[in-house]
Amino acid sequence: MTRALLARAGLLLAGTVTAILATAAPALAHGADAPNGTDYRAEVTAVTPARPELRVRLVEAGARLELTNTGREPVEVIGYSGEPYLRIGPDGVFENIRSPATYLNRTIAGETVLPAEVDPAAAPQWRRVDDGPTARWHDQRALWRESGPPAQVRAAPDREHRVRDWVVPLRATEGPVEIRGTLDWVPPPTGTPGGWWSRSARSRWARPACCRRPRPPAGGRWPDSAGCWPPAGWRPCCSPSGGCWTPGPRGSAECWPGC
Repeated sequence: MTRALLARAGLLLAGTVTAILATAAPALAHGADAPNGTDYRAEVTAVTPARPELRVRLVEAGARLELTNTGREPVEVIGYSGEPYLRIGPDGVFENIRSPATYLNRTIAGETVLPAEVDPAAAPQWRRVDDGPTARWHDQRALWRESGPPAQVRAAPDREHRVRDWVVPLRATEGPVEIRGTLDWVPPPTGTPGGWWSRSARSRWARPACCRRPRPPAGGRWPDSAGCWPPAGWRPCCSPSGGCWTPGPRGSAECWPGC
């Protein structure tokens, strides 16, 4: 009898935790792809003018912007052609199906073919994608998307460089707002065999390296860890910033790009 009650309580607790996690997840405005290791570092530096109800950060090691609006009025994210792209507010997250950014931001490469109905000059047609006040999206303005590094990096790849300052415009009821940030080239630490990770494996996207995981249990697999956050028992290695992870005492510190 006691075992049956404990089993029921365990199932109830598991269901409750699952429900909480499901409702707490922010809207992923398009796709769940992630970049590999890189030497680029993106940062959010300011929201101007300051708006305390708007919280902005880069997640997934710079792969996406995350915007939370706790205010009473929605705010719009402006797309690449000056059109409304996302609307985020107390009623949820909406995407404009006429905006090119709705489709270009589905992947980090931005190579999605645009459907015929796309027209940035047309009146927006909003489609709800989430009930919460938080959205995450790839934004080409905060990424380095060229196949090769910038000229200043090619000239001195062992030095840190400011690649550019970037701006993502917003539109609020009170007027225009800007998310401002920076994109820097950060060379790998010196004296590390093979560099921070294998140079041949580097990607152009903003994401740290991770370490190779151990083999999963027989017949199973390790759960994905968004943003390279370490599962329980894992410890940092390789990267001075803690972006690289390896198993606990029994594992090795073999660096590997991506998660």
